[in-house]
Parts: sequence; C-alpha cells; structure tokens
Amino acid sequence: MSQQYASEQDLLAAVTARLQAHGVDPNIAAAVSGGVAEAETERRAEPVLPGDTALNVRLGGFVIRDDDLPFLDALSAVATAVAASTATAGVASPLLIAALTSVAKLCWNVWRKGIMLNATQVLAIGLLRAHGPLELAKLTDLARQKQPDIDLATMKAALRSLSELELNDGRIVALATVDASDTWRAHAI
Repeated sequence: MSQQYASEQDLLAAVTARLQAHGVDPNIAAAVSGGVAEAETERRAEPVLPGDTALNVRLGGFVIRDDDLPFLDALSAVATAVAASTATAGVASPLLIAALTSVAKLCWNVWRKGIMLNATQVLAIGLLRAHGPLELAKLTDLARQKQPDIDLATMKAALRSLSELELNDGRIVALATVDASDTWRAHAI
C-alpha cells in the first residue's frame, strides 16, 4: 500500500507530520522533510530511460510507500542523534539544518535507488555529513550517543560496506571513503 500526494508541499507535510508524531523537534522534522522532498523532486525530474523501471511508467504524484515508513522512522532517529551530537544548546542552527537536509536527501536518494541501509549505516553517513571528515574512534564516540552498544568493529564494518554499494542500475558507488590518515568522508551520489 502507498500514499499518493498531489504536490511536493503535500509530501512535505506528510513526512513532517510522521516525524513529529515520533517527537522530533519541528525544525529538525522540517529539515528532514525538506531533504526528502528535494530528493524526490530531483528523482522525478530525471528522464526515464528504457529498462530503468519495470513498466517504464511513473505515477503522477508524490508517493510514500509502506516500505518507506520504517526508513523515515530511522531517518528521524538519526536526525535527532545528529542534532544532539552538535550540542547547539537546543537551538537548531542554520548549519545543522543544512546538514540534516543534506543527510535526508542523500539517504532518500540511496533508498529510492535500491540500497537498503541499516540504522548504523544511516547514522554513520549522517554524522559524517554533519561533522565533516572524522577518524573512526571519534565517529564511533558520536554514534554511541544514539547507539550506546556500538563498538569500533561494528562502525568500521558499516563504513566499509558504505564504500562499495551497488545501485539497482548496476552502478557501484561509494557513500563513504577513508584516506591515508584513516579519516572517513561521506559522499553524495
């Protein structure tokens, strides 16, 4: 089952309402919703090439599938964790809002291109996008604010899995890479 919305604004309102129902701060919910709406608008603007979709058709409105709901819930939890890790004393700064919008857009694009990210992967990408390049130990410490039981090995495995992902069109992309100094970076696709 899915919910169809006539406009981007209707989609934005539905996603915001879903996030706020889970107690997400209105500013954070608006940032995440904005990222989802931007990603969906860009995706809809891409040309449909033969073979890209099963029937080579698209629905006329904006759609949230039932499969998307748990992902939106995970995204809201990550957004809350990212906001908490920036220690803005309860005030959502413009930089935080921009980072959360960017994270939501990136994750939604990846999700809609056929990659099922787990909560640890989404958290890692979110923290890297919000804080910039980080060493594994620092990233793991930040992640523990949301997932207290996460360890270095789990985070490293999540990051390594993000360094080589196959999209539903067969392309291989890297959402995270490590440099010679063991610093991890997030990348858009």
